[in-house]
Amino acid sequence: MGKKGPNLKLEMDGIASMQPSGSCAEEDGNHIAFMTAKEQAMKVIESLPEDADFQRVLDGLAFVAGVQKGLQELDRGEVLSTGEARERIREWTSK
Repeated sequence: MGKKGPNLKLEMDGIASMQPSGSCAEEDGNHIAFMTAKEQAMKVIESLPEDADFQRVLDGLAFVAGVQKGLQELDRGEVLSTGEARERIREWTSK
């Protein structure tokens, strides 16, 4: 497993600030181009320290992929209310 701790948090903060694939961000009031999955992957890799091992690269890519998947689910309306989520957790933990 890759190195954990403050450095990983900083890396993930940088990765988390990236725009999801197919979205448009504003920079100085101007729209920038849509980021492709490849562009996102390159940004993840560029945000890591030079000595990052493959696991850290994979962790970063998995994080961005998970966020992207969640945003797509949100766009499709595949969400639970807080109450529904709590009920599911209650069901899982009572078994």
